[in-house]
Formats: sequence, structure tokens, C-alpha cells
Amino acid sequence: MPGHTSFLKPRNPLLAGLLSLPVPGLGQLYNGQWGKTLAVFGVEMALGALAVVGFSSFQGVLGGLLASIAFVAMVVGDAAVCARKRHVYELRSCNRIWIYLLYAGVSLGGTFLLDWYLSNHYYQTFRVPTPSMELTLIAGDRFMAERLEPGDVIERGDVLVFHPPGKGAQFYVKRVIALPGESVSVQRGHVIVNGRELAEPYARFGPMSDGSEAKSGGFRLGPGEYWFMGDNRPMSWDSRFFGPIRRERISYRALYIYWASAASGGHWLDRFGTPLGAPAATTTDPPPAARPPD
Repeated sequence: MPGHTSFLKPRNPLLAGLLSLPVPGLGQLYNGQWGKTLAVFGVEMALGALAVVGFSSFQGVLGGLLASIAFVAMVVGDAAVCARKRHVYELRSCNRIWIYLLYAGVSLGGTFLLDWYLSNHYYQTFRVPTPSMELTLIAGDRFMAERLEPGDVIERGDVLVFHPPGKGAQFYVKRVIALPGESVSVQRGHVIVNGRELAEPYARFGPMSDGSEAKSGGFRLGPGEYWFMGDNRPMSWDSRFFGPIRRERISYRALYIYWASAASGGHWLDRFGTPLGAPAATTTDPPPAARPPD
């Protein structure tokens, strides 16, 4: 037609698939399928939002990861197949470099924004740097934790993440040993709560490995105060040294190990997905009183 210039450029299936690999939907945009591009973006954001539920368990994380892999594979395959059918393709208004870059920026920006929101409002990941919680957590383990709200209940035996006094923004991960209003004392790592020794099958006992002296006298916890200790008592810097932790310093509850340290040896694979916070400490019954002589 006079006055009309047509730009024909066949779509490259390999390029279409590769474009949708890092940025799902970009290959569809390259193919001129802007409607499908928006649908892919919507599904991608919906999958991200479902992480709020899925991250609460290791099985949920695995399910979400498999769903994401399947989704990306489907989008990549669709982009390649549709590009192959467009061996005669007239360039459209959406086939501009700046539009590709704009969509990539929006898609990646949305992903990073969602990750930031989840990290600041729901979940956070941590790496264990020391052996203070062995054998529950081994140095090098990575675990998932959920953010605690002010009204959330804290129980004895919970493994929590908090800011210790005098350490700035640094996080510690320890186990809750005593609750507000309880009295607590410690002897060589063994804990007495309200006059009864705790039965702690998860704990390693003994004096501090560096020879330092910990607080061992009786303490009465005030409102909103919690007593924390590491499971590996000889190698844990905890409430025996810096005292009880107030509720406002407690930020996260440890959920499960999502990446086990190779230092765990032959049990490395077995520890993937191990839930944290159990078993809870229990008090032992005091010995029966001696019967007075007749």
C-alpha cells in the first residue's frame, strides 16, 4: 500500500524462551502477546503472595519451589512454541527495546518488593555462626523464622531470635528456658525453675569452655522478661551472662532448617526440614518426702 511501510521480522524461538527465563512474560512480549504477558505477570505475583502461607513449613517451601519451577518452564516453553509459529511476523508497537526494559524493570522490581515485604512482615532467614545451639542447630545451618507479633504467645522450649543487650542490631538465637514471673537458677548448665530442675533432653551440660563464670544465683523474672539459654551450655553466651531478655527485644520464632550444615556429617540430609522449638523443657518431680520414724 502506498504510504504504508511494513516491518516483517520472524520471531526467534530460542531468544523468546531465553527472555522468559529470567523475566517470565518477556518472551511473550517479544512475540507481541501483551495480553498473555500481563497474565503471566499476575500469576507470578500471585505465586509470590502464596509464599506467606507456604513458608510456614519446609514442605510448603518445597511445594512452592516446585510450583515456581513448573511455572517458569511452562512460560519458557510457551514463548518458544509461539515464536516458532510466527515465522512471518509484523513488528508491533510493543516491540521496542524501551518497552522490554520497562517490563523487565517492573517484573524484577515487583519480585524484590515482594521479597522485602515478606522479610519485614512475615519471614526471615538466618545462618547459625556458632556452636552454641548444638545439636539442635549446628554452625553453618540456615533456618527459616517467622516474625513475632506483640500478641503472639511465647512458650518454654521455643527457639527464638532476639537482640541481646549491648550488641546493637546483632541477632542471637537461643531457647526459652523460663517465663515471666518464674524464678530461675543455674548450676553447671542445669536449670532450676520454681524449685524444680528442668528435664532438657536436647541440652549439653558442663562448665563454660572458656572458664568464664556465669550468673548462677536465683532470679525472679519480671513482667515481659524471658530467660534464654543455648542448648550447648559450655559454649553459649546467654542469659547467664547478660540477664533476662525483655519481650520487645524478641523478633522471630525459628521454624525449621532449610539448609543443613555439612558439619553435621552423615546426618546432613536427614536434618533438612527439621522443625525447631521442640521438644519443650519439662520440670521433674521433686523427690518424695522421707516418712518420719514411728
